[in-house]
Amino acid sequence: MYHRRRFLSASLSLAVFAAARAHEAKDTIAEVRRYLRAILFGDTLQGGIRTANARKGQSSPFLDRVLAASAQEIEATVAPAFAARVTFDEARAIADFMSSPLGQKVMAQGREHLHEAGWTPDLSQAEKSELESFEQTPAGQLAADLTRNAEVQAAYFDLLKKKYAK
Repeated sequence: MYHRRRFLSASLSLAVFAAARAHEAKDTIAEVRRYLRAILFGDTLQGGIRTANARKGQSSPFLDRVLAASAQEIEATVAPAFAARVTFDEARAIADFMSSPLGQKVMAQGREHLHEAGWTPDLSQAEKSELESFEQTPAGQLAADLTRNAEVQAAYFDLLKKKYAK
């Protein structure tokens, strides 16, 4: 009897832990989606595809389906690839910063100067300090590399292929 109670108790503990992890993963994905929306990830990805297609003068059924999707649908599709590499707290901190007026200002200026080597944002001293403070946090360090990380890119392209390469 004692062993059955211990087994039942352990089983319930594992079920509660698994449910908590699933809830945390769902919340992390929601925060990642907020981050991806703040940086206009879906729009940027589609813009890059359009540019590449125009240069090459060709497309593919897969790319046509990606281009036909909404930016939010693309962001929802790729969010798990990003969420697998951050904690909930990191995802929230990144989303909070990128959604903030300063994060949006840096992103807008970055889009304007996308192909300029050595470009730095035009910020007040207070804004520079705030940006530097964020960049020194674990979330800030992740944010700087997250969209350029080759493993993350491979993972989100796999998710896109799974959904749109039918």
